[in-house]
Amino acid sequence: MNKTIVIIAILLLTISGISLYRLFTLPTPEITQEGTSQQTISNETQEETKSSQEAGPQQSEQPQEQPETQPQENQTQEEQPETMEENEISVLSDRFEPSQLTVNSGDLVKWVNNDNKQHEVVCTAGETPLFDIILNSGDDFVFVITENTDCQDPSIQGMEMSIRVR
Repeated sequence: MNKTIVIIAILLLTISGISLYRLFTLPTPEITQEGTSQQTISNETQEETKSSQEAGPQQSEQPQEQPETQPQENQTQEEQPETMEENEISVLSDRFEPSQLTVNSGDLVKWVNNDNKQHEVVCTAGETPLFDIILNSGDDFVFVITENTDCQDPSIQGMEMSIRVR
């Protein structure tokens, strides 16, 4: 009986430790001195980051920027846009402006908090979480879009938007 309790306790501690390690080693946006946060990790580089994290923590983990004209899996060189385009989404008190946006795969999207209060922006690609960022008034956040994305501020009912990739 005592051995069973000890084994269960060890298993629970091990699982808790792994969960805490993963929680604290997920990539987080970098906040610059101007109050601007930037993260340019696409889904492909998230997988690379995840596998490097499982190998152990490194001294300085910086988000990797993607080359401007890197072809995606199903696109040829001619179909790939020549330059990354930056699109801007304004975060207002009760909505995103625009609420729908169409971009090329690999384009940059910048969210700018133009409200006088803090907002949370949560974006997913289908069921896959992409990021969850807090923007203070005046802050902005840049992300490379590679697939259809839906975003919301979960604290404000109906504050949603969608980004579609051509």
